[in-house]
Parts: sequence; structure tokens; C-alpha cells
Amino acid sequence: MFMQSYLKDFSIEQLNIRNLPNEIFIFFDECKKENLVNNIDVQTMAFGKRSHEAWWVAKHNGKIISITGAHKLPFLGNNAWRVLVRSATLPQYRGKAGPFGKSLSHEFTWGHMLKYQIEYCKEHNGKDFYFTTNKS
Repeated sequence: MFMQSYLKDFSIEQLNIRNLPNEIFIFFDECKKENLVNNIDVQTMAFGKRSHEAWWVAKHNGKIISITGAHKLPFLGNNAWRVLVRSATLPQYRGKAGPFGKSLSHEFTWGHMLKYQIEYCKEHNGKDFYFTTNKS
């Protein structure tokens, strides 16, 4: 029988992109090693390039293990927001947020950070939410 072990001691924090913590650069290095090409440095993340953007990270023992962002999508309307931007979780932590369920609560981005993004967007008149995926 397969038993999934979940992390019980992780935190979700909003990331201040104007004053990046040192841990984010360690996360970028790990993303490079894992070929998570959209998450390897400040330039690929494109911090500060989007309208009304905000970012969240999941941390375990002080280490950033997952990231995702949200930003306004003005070309789709005044209330349009893109969520789950540049989402990435280090492979050894995928599916470890727990518990497993249809709501994807076992994933850090979908199950735990998305609710903070939706709340943030709603505070800024967000009503329509979009997400995108990579082609491959």
C-alpha cells in the first residue's frame, strides 16, 4: 500500500519583490538544476514587469519550495486577473501539501496559494480569473 507523507509545517508568505530574500536565489538555483526554465532568475520571473502583480511562496524550514504569482490583465477588462503565474514547486515537494483531494489541496500552488491570490485580486476589484499553461 502506498502512503503519501505530507508536510505539516509549511508556511505561505507573500513575497516582497522590491526586497527579495536570499532564499529566493537558492530556489532559483534549484529550479535551474531541475530545468524549471521559467523560474531560474529574476529576469525569467519578470518581477516588476506586470500590472499590479503580487507573489506568494511556500516555505518549509525556512526554505522556499514553491512560488506563484498573480497580476492584472487589463486587455481582458478592468476586473481581469491572471493567477498561478510562473507557478513552480521543487519536484521533491510536489503533492506534499496534503491532504490529497479533488480540490488539489495536496499541491502548494493550487491547494494553498491560489486562495491568497484570489483574495488579493478581489481586494483590487478582481472578478474574472484566468490561468495559462506551457505548451509542453
